[in-house]
Amino acid sequence: MYWVYGQPERPVRQMDLQAAYLDGDSYRADVMAAFDRNGDGRLDETELRLDTPEKEALIKQNLEALGLDNLQIKAEVQPYTSATTLPTASGPPKSAPPATAVIRG
Repeated sequence: MYWVYGQPERPVRQMDLQAAYLDGDSYRADVMAAFDRNGDGRLDETELRLDTPEKEALIKQNLEALGLDNLQIKAEVQPYTSATTLPTASGPPKSAPPATAVIRG
């Protein structure tokens, strides 16, 4: 998953994402308040997930404050061909059909 902005859509730059989350080398106070569920003053990988509407809204607001518009989170699954062979009851293994799926959300 990744943030995009604008028309046409472009990925949000790393430096803008850092500005949305960080103040220097530390997390911003608003990010700590919204993300630090256990109140230990640190963010672990589970706390850093955008798993609530409030967390997503905060990061979106911080990115908008940087001048980015039409912000959305995108997800993609890239198709690939599997080299797996499948055994059959009637003979030698057959190659698996190529996997094809694209999910955008």
